[in-house]
Amino acid sequence: MRGGSRAIGAVVIALFLAYAALSLVHISYVVARDPFGFDAWNLTFETHGAPATVGRFFAFWREQYTHANPRLGQPVAYLAYKLVGVAELGTPVAFTALIGAIVVLGTGRWPRLRRSRDLALLVIAAGAAWCVLPQVGRNMLMRAYSTNYVYTAAVQLWWLVPLRRWNGEAVSIRRALAYGVLGVIAGACNEHTGPALIAIAFGMAWWHRRAGRDERFALAGGIGMALGFAALFFAPGQGERYGELAQQLSLPMRLVQRGLGGTIESLRAYVTYAAPLLAVLAAVVALARARDGDRLPDHDPGLAGAAPDAPPHATRDAARRLALALAGGVVVALTMLVSPKTGSRFFIMPVAGLLAAAIGVIDVVVRRDRALLPLVALGVLASAYAAARTIPLYREVYAQSQTRMAQLAASTPGSELVLDAFSQVEESWWFIGDDLRDWHKRERIAQYLGLERVLFREPDLAAPLGIAGVRLAPLVWRGGATVAVEDGDFDLAVKDGFDVEGMRASAAGALARLMRTPGLQRFELRAVVPGIQRLALPRPRLVVARWEAGTLRAYIGKVVRKGRATTRDVVVPATLRGTGWPLYVVGVSGAAAGWVQPLDETLRYTPWGRGTYWVLACAPDECWVVAATRAGA
Repeated sequence: MRGGSRAIGAVVIALFLAYAALSLVHISYVVARDPFGFDAWNLTFETHGAPATVGRFFAFWREQYTHANPRLGQPVAYLAYKLVGVAELGTPVAFTALIGAIVVLGTGRWPRLRRSRDLALLVIAAGAAWCVLPQVGRNMLMRAYSTNYVYTAAVQLWWLVPLRRWNGEAVSIRRALAYGVLGVIAGACNEHTGPALIAIAFGMAWWHRRAGRDERFALAGGIGMALGFAALFFAPGQGERYGELAQQLSLPMRLVQRGLGGTIESLRAYVTYAAPLLAVLAAVVALARARDGDRLPDHDPGLAGAAPDAPPHATRDAARRLALALAGGVVVALTMLVSPKTGSRFFIMPVAGLLAAAIGVIDVVVRRDRALLPLVALGVLASAYAAARTIPLYREVYAQSQTRMAQLAASTPGSELVLDAFSQVEESWWFIGDDLRDWHKRERIAQYLGLERVLFREPDLAAPLGIAGVRLAPLVWRGGATVAVEDGDFDLAVKDGFDVEGMRASAAGALARLMRTPGLQRFELRAVVPGIQRLALPRPRLVVARWEAGTLRAYIGKVVRKGRATTRDVVVPATLRGTGWPLYVVGVSGAAAGWVQPLDETLRYTPWGRGTYWVLACAPDECWVVAATRAGA
């Protein structure tokens, strides 16, 4: 029987190691495909694209501390962007350290490979991290945010670990000083979490002193944390960050400006991130009480599968730590009131602390190892789901980023460059999005490369033909000359950017007003596309509608998808079939940019990527817009 138990234990260990290895490979693979953008550009601008050297590293660190981002994560970000392998190896290690600290803080003990309960809690914590740490994919898989918020959260959680395991026993001066030095490092990681951590350290020192125990260890840690926080909070660079936003309002004035509404909004953000975890925890506790009875014993050494070495009053202590974690998160949320910027990344640390407290509660109330299996399964499924969401996404946007960088490298100074958006433009839980949606970034890139301007072509469901930057240009011919149409004479009344029929109706409305004055010879509504040359259209001019010789012409078709078929059917009007003009499908965004496919007599095509598609009917010297649609999510 003992041999069978050993065999089962070996299988459990092997499964855990396989899960851990796959998780680390997943993170490393995706981080290696972090597209070039955001702080990658900022770092390039600030360092003029120079490769890393020891001297340049320290010069950058000094410059950041005095004029930009003084956090300790920023020099690590320099290495992550400049040196291959730093982020690819560092981020999986940071995630591992974060999960390890969460479990140690929650349980108060070191995990052991041969203890199945500890392995289960590690898997539960890792899976939960993908679900509850605020926008974890966006914040961890992007190098600048990861080094500044995930790496540093791991450092600060590990700074808490000695306090969690310390029971007020006397420690040597050397050990207390070492802990104080660690506090200086942890305090310089994140100014928003510093006040809460300082309060925890000094609160523990007061508690142990009140109980007649030695408080010097917690006191040394608190002093170190306060010194590190002060070095960060009063760093010269704080006044120049975020485009000198910090100098526009003093801290008291920013606090007054945000007022009660800002307080509620900041707390609402924290509650939004914390609520799912608390809801699941409440369900777990309720199920555990239903299984083991309304009253869970605080300690029952004879209970099979009970948490090892559970101290007396373990349930009450776990509840207190959960309340303390919640209070710490509230303090962090309140620091947002005096911050020039806010965002999900600022809540990585407090939610990680709350997850640690939740793991502690689970460890106490779920007394049987078998009862942890459903949570383990959920943890594995959460990790698998994260991989399924991030691997294809980052593989795709990385390829698009490489194409973009090649275009930039091949650009000619003084020229105009059109860049297509990534397949995902806006930020999400998993991806930070395309930074070129910000015109400031495009302007800085143009200045850095000496370009006249950088145009950005992105999907926009509200823009004409579903592409931002495309505009409808009404033209009028009077007396043989082209005359501009006043804005008041043309009103684009469409339900969305793909409503070609609505565009034709708008043209008819403008035409009715223009015909009130004599001399109208011709009216035309054209689609003007930035960087139209890159699309390689069959003809260089796009027409939506035209009035001439008393007739308003437009060829309105539609694209139909039957059920979940991969193909699309194009329905065209009978008037177009009689022209003999060839039909084309053009992909005009993301990975599909510039692709042109002729339609045969079946009038059917298969989308070759996510993006916006136009159906064009092409006369000898121009193309008419027949339909517009979007494929993919």
